Amino acid sequence: RCARQWRTDTVRREVVPVRCDPAGRALLHRQRDRCCAVLDSVAPDAATLCEGWTAFDLADHLDALCRDPLSWPGIAVRWLAPVTQRRAARLQHRLGYPALVERLQTRSAVIPVFGLDPWQGWGHHLGEWFVHTEDVRRANHLPAAEPDAALSEALWLRVQVAARILHRRDRDGLVLRHSDGRSAVVVDGPAPVVVTGEPAELMVWVYRAGSADVVIA
Repeated sequence: RCARQWRTDTVRREVVPVRCDPAGRALLHRQRDRCCAVLDSVAPDAATLCEGWTAFDLADHLDALCRDPLSWPGIAVRWLAPVTQRRAARLQHRLGYPALVERLQTRSAVIPVFGLDPWQGWGHHLGEWFVHTEDVRRANHLPAAEPDAALSEALWLRVQVAARILHRRDRDGLVLRHSDGRSAVVVDGPAPVVVTGEPAELMVWVYRAGSADVVIA
């Protein structure tokens, strides 16, 4: 089905059509490869933007999302977190960091808990792999890979959904503005904050705030 769209001169609201998107899956695999290259370039105890997590912890988290359903409840529910932590410690001890990164690289990048995502453009998958790539890259001052047009557009669509979820309690409201001039109202409010930047930077701002290169007005 076609998406319904609402437009004004500078502000756009859009609903992403439901579809199974091979191009989105290709973007996902490219981002997974980029994430693994970044993980492979740092030590296991390297810092990340995830407070309290090392690169090893983050690699384990990604592997758990892809392959360990028994870890999922503890990712979402705080009082179950000790179960997830124990399973993570066992996996780290059994595999070690290089083998864990290799497993991420060579096995499926699909995250089964995001069950509807393959029919919605793979945006949630892409966002997960992208943000965690940046968690490691930015914390360790590694060079950036310039997003191409396809990745930028996919991130622009994803960041609107993510911002609605993560910033839904921003009572003043929130508008995201693409550096090309497009805008999206993601949270209605009487005096919205306007955050402007490239889609990749907007993604990082939505998840990690101060680590992004954006303009806030």
